[in-house]
Amino acid sequence: TLPTNSFVSLQNCVIEIESVEFLNMLRALLLIAFAFTLAVRVSSTKLSLRTRATLEADDTTESDLASGTTTLLLVDDGATVEYDLASGTTILLVGDEDDPTVGYDLSGTTILSVGDDDDPKENHGGKKKSTSLGSKSSKKGKSNKGDKESGKSKKSGKKKPKVPDDDDDDDDDDDGKGINTFMPVVSPTLAPQSEPPSFSPTDSPTDSPTDSPTDSPTPCPKGEVLLERLSSITDESLLLDPTTPQGMAFEWMLGTDDDTEINVCTYETLDQRYVMAVLYYSTNGDNWKDNGNWLSSRNECNWNLVACDENNLLIDLTMDRNDMIGEITPEFSTLSTLVSVSLFNNKLRGYLPKLDDFRNLIKFDVEINEFEGPAFENLSYLDNIEYYLISSNKLTGSIPEGIGNLSSLKNLWTIDNSITGSIPETIAGAYNLENFYISENQITGTIPPAMSSLRKLKRFYASENKMRGTIPASVMESIPFEQLRLSKNAFTGTIPNFNTESLDDLRLQDNRFAGTLPEAFGTGTKLENILVGNNYLSGTIPSVNAASLVFFDVRNNKLTGSIPSSLFDAAQELQYVYIQGNMLSGEIPTSFANADQLVDFYASDNLFTGTIPEIPENSLVKLQELLLEKNSFSGSMPNSICNLREDSLENLWVDCTPPAEVQCAIPDCCTKCFPE
Repeated sequence: TLPTNSFVSLQNCVIEIESVEFLNMLRALLLIAFAFTLAVRVSSTKLSLRTRATLEADDTTESDLASGTTTLLLVDDGATVEYDLASGTTILLVGDEDDPTVGYDLSGTTILSVGDDDDPKENHGGKKKSTSLGSKSSKKGKSNKGDKESGKSKKSGKKKPKVPDDDDDDDDDDDGKGINTFMPVVSPTLAPQSEPPSFSPTDSPTDSPTDSPTDSPTPCPKGEVLLERLSSITDESLLLDPTTPQGMAFEWMLGTDDDTEINVCTYETLDQRYVMAVLYYSTNGDNWKDNGNWLSSRNECNWNLVACDENNLLIDLTMDRNDMIGEITPEFSTLSTLVSVSLFNNKLRGYLPKLDDFRNLIKFDVEINEFEGPAFENLSYLDNIEYYLISSNKLTGSIPEGIGNLSSLKNLWTIDNSITGSIPETIAGAYNLENFYISENQITGTIPPAMSSLRKLKRFYASENKMRGTIPASVMESIPFEQLRLSKNAFTGTIPNFNTESLDDLRLQDNRFAGTLPEAFGTGTKLENILVGNNYLSGTIPSVNAASLVFFDVRNNKLTGSIPSSLFDAAQELQYVYIQGNMLSGEIPTSFANADQLVDFYASDNLFTGTIPEIPENSLVKLQELLLEKNSFSGSMPNSICNLREDSLENLWVDCTPPAEVQCAIPDCCTKCFPE
């Protein structure tokens, strides 16, 4: 049992405690009302982003120039309300001079901002701790008066809010400033504004990038890619054999090509680059006359002797007289974009490359090499071919029937090979053919009449074969030949009349032609070469009016009559006259001295009579051989001719051995006397 005075004291203490709690609750309610009033007042306040102005004695606005946030600080009775005008957040800051400041977001979140005089608080966005309605916090010390003036609280660090003490400390509470509990029951609601504040940003923030960062490039497995790609062209065993051209090219691309900018995983013409490297190694590229830039780091289109289109695809390979030695490997067949291939005059051997896919090929020239095997295996596939030139090799086979499908073909040159068979009738389909050279082969058969449809044919060379039969008159009359060479065959019959409009070269020697020379023989004004020797021709030599005539050969026939004087008068360029071995008679015409360009004059073994004519001074200064033996000349060799021995005349033969009638001193004038 307590004494009466003790009970009274206890009762007074309880009353005092209850009074303190009541006062605290009352103050909290007042602060809630005060905050609500402030929120309403702030909602109607318009502030500039860059304005810092005093609204009342203790009210301050604070603008964050970096973020564009404007904060309103209102101070009253030691409590500060902070209102973020951009986000609509209201924060109640309570504190005294010494203790930390506790911030209450009036939406229900407690924000602790602590500090002292020496470490000003930088912002009100410190560590947040969620608190429930009616929770209590106690603190010691008093609010700093300087905080009221600046509108900012200070902190020395982040601290955990203190829990209420068990002791009664009248010193903390009797001054009426140490408020412990002030959490509002209901968050204030701001009245909506009819229009956004003037300081709100007009543009929405830039969205974050939607694309993911670029991944680091995956390293290219060079060896694997090369082997996989090139295995589709070359057998893997050859690629991995460093002694083969293919293996050398593979190693170059795998190894020494490392310093280049060639990425085998993305390089579009990798196959082309490889095949060109194989060509280099298979034909002794180190010793070519011109191997500039080959196997360099530059794009293969920049290597010498090649050309590419705008897509870096190879279209021209011109390597004439380049000392190429070796074989063209099968890989060459993958260069199907080529338009022109010219490997003229090298030492290439083996088979011709397959050209089945070379649909754009216009020119293929491998003349003067050592190729062997089929000559025309590729020809039927070359739809656009214009020049197919394979002369002077060791090629075999016969002209295919499919040649008639090659309407683009203009030049077919197969001279000096081992071609057999005959000219097919289908040749008529190659109606654009201009130059048809098949000399020096083993071709048999006849000239097909269908060739008469080749109206664009200019030059037909079929010499030194085994051809026979007669020459179709339709061919000779229809085609305006420029050059016709059929020598050294077994043609028979007569020489038909021919179109002399463009003819400049006629070579029919060494056949079995009979009959007389055609009338056109002497009317070809453009004729330069007439060679019909070693046949069975008879009759006389027609008048010759060919001013351009250089070579006249009718030797070893059965021609009669005299030499037409027009032969020497009209032919200002005449150099070679071979009329020996006939039955010509009469005298040598005095016009003989008019042929200033004459080099050889063979008149042996005929029936000529009379004296050998004098020549004017400075005539026949280029004459090297004058052969007049086995005739019936008389008299003496003119001094004007003997004097030519001092200049160009090397051989002067005549019947000067007694009892012959021609007088000619040896060796001062004649070089040989007949009969020997």
